[in-house]
Amino acid sequence: MASILHRVTRIGFVTIMFAVLPSVLLFWQNGLLKQQNKKIQDQTHLAEASRRSAQMFIMGEVLSDINRELNQKNILSSGLVGRIVSLSHAMKPYRYLMDNELIDFPVSPERGQLLIALAKSNIQSSFFVDHILQQGNFMQAELANSSLPNTILKDINLEGAVLTNSNFVNVDLSYAILKNASLQNIEFTDAQLKRVDFTHADLSYSDLRFAKVEGANFSQANLDHVRVDRMDWLQFVKTKAHVKGADYLLENYKVDSLDYEGYNKKVPTLVRKSMF
Repeated sequence: MASILHRVTRIGFVTIMFAVLPSVLLFWQNGLLKQQNKKIQDQTHLAEASRRSAQMFIMGEVLSDINRELNQKNILSSGLVGRIVSLSHAMKPYRYLMDNELIDFPVSPERGQLLIALAKSNIQSSFFVDHILQQGNFMQAELANSSLPNTILKDINLEGAVLTNSNFVNVDLSYAILKNASLQNIEFTDAQLKRVDFTHADLSYSDLRFAKVEGANFSQANLDHVRVDRMDWLQFVKTKAHVKGADYLLENYKVDSLDYEGYNKKVPTLVRKSMF
């Protein structure tokens, strides 16, 4: 009887082990995978940091050469232009940690810093547009909290760029591409925005008062609480400015007069129409 009981117990123990073993192995494998993934992420961040450090060193040299050449004339040599363009293409967008979390979409802070430095230099405007803005790569550049008033940025491709909380008063962005760009809370007052592509861009809480928007494309753009300069702005951009996406704007928005801190009178503002 004891022998039978011992056998049954042993069989039961073996059965339980076979049942539990896969779960134990799976748990162990998951632990190993997490460790491996963390090591890979750490190595990736280290490699990215090393690459960015090298690029910033190169950018410092390029900016130094720009200052030297601009002391002679207000255009740059073809060799230096080539280095600027190559550097802008090499500054790849990436996701970085903010508050211990990876940001949602890859951006390039380095492209943003390069663009700001170039825009604030004294390069002749048409040369800057033709040789740098049109040939360089500034897509997904991060320029949040920047101040570039009175700057000429015609024809630039800033698709997917982040320009939130910036001062772009009287900037010339004519014919620029700003598709899918983050443009929240930007001062676009008096800006030249003719034929700018704002498709799917987020302009919420920005200021478009007295901006020239003839021929611009606002298809599927977010214009929540955008300040404008006239109560009939929606009709004006459709019939006079001939913007693309005007029907979308008329269908989804209305102009209301709202109070703002620091303003002594109400300001025409775009608000979404109620769905009910």
